[in-house]
Amino acid sequence: MKRATKFGLIAVALSIFVLGFILAGGALYKVLQPRPAVAMPTPNPLTGFDFCSLNDLDTNKLIKADYQDYIKTIKLGKYDFIGDVEYSKNKLGEHAVSILVGDDGTWWNHILVYDKNDKRIKTVKYTSGGYRS
Repeated sequence: MKRATKFGLIAVALSIFVLGFILAGGALYKVLQPRPAVAMPTPNPLTGFDFCSLNDLDTNKLIKADYQDYIKTIKLGKYDFIGDVEYSKNKLGEHAVSILVGDDGTWWNHILVYDKNDKRIKTVKYTSGGYRS
């Protein structure tokens, strides 16, 4: 009798474990499904640009104000965040600001390109990978 009871308890526990695994696996599958990605454009929007110090960016008040206003327009969820901000210049006198945004497990790059008069002429947004915490 004791043996049958032990076997019954083990069977019930195993059934509960398997059922929980199936339900959790289904939920996990839904959470981990890949989000639609936007591939990096070809050619790379930063081709020909060289990285500069953010101190250079701080001296350019028009671009600094514009990219900070742009960041305010990015809709961030509870766990989303603004990552790196990088500043670049090319030989034509154009500037670019690259803003990395963590959005629900996906890295998004926002590239703001400015002409030599510091007017924004192009905005490019694309995914560059994923993360999990």
